[in-house]
Amino acid sequence: GWSLGGTIAVEMARQIEDSGENLELLALVDVPPPTEEQAVTGKNEQGFTAKTELEWIGRYLPGDLVEQFDKELEGGMTVREFWKRIVGYIEQWNVGPEVVRQLIPEGMNRVIPHFSELTAVRLIDYHNVIRMLMRAREMYVPGKQLKSEVHYWGAEQSVSIDKRRWENYFLQPPVYNSIDCDHYDVF
Repeated sequence: GWSLGGTIAVEMARQIEDSGENLELLALVDVPPPTEEQAVTGKNEQGFTAKTELEWIGRYLPGDLVEQFDKELEGGMTVREFWKRIVGYIEQWNVGPEVVRQLIPEGMNRVIPHFSELTAVRLIDYHNVIRMLMRAREMYVPGKQLKSEVHYWGAEQSVSIDKRRWENYFLQPPVYNSIDCDHYDVF
């Protein structure tokens, strides 16, 4: 598995081993391991609430709108309700996709299909799906060490990924391989 797919592959391998079956090989391609905090505590404390979403997007919104949302959040609002409201404002104010494109991180724009052709609302949809998947990956910690043989292919330009932290989750050290590219060009 590559990236998030590699995290899913680790969990699939764990479940296969737990069922008593043998797994010949687990192949990981440029997969970020759990963070140090996750490794120590076994969990990730980052929340994903309407309040944290307002903190994130609030820097791009007019101050009076942030205050209005903040008051509305006190009465309770789900993340989905929050983003429906944001999309409503984007449509109401006729915000063009070029504005939204500037808010999406460079790496993320490389995995959104037809990035330059999408509407502002579709860009927000893709952005939020990717963020939720990334958050899920960040929260994952393998339940036990795997017995399977592991091969890890790392993109040389992915300097932020400390692949060696995966060693805590496997009984035998992975076989490391290097690919001269960045995370998104690995294939």
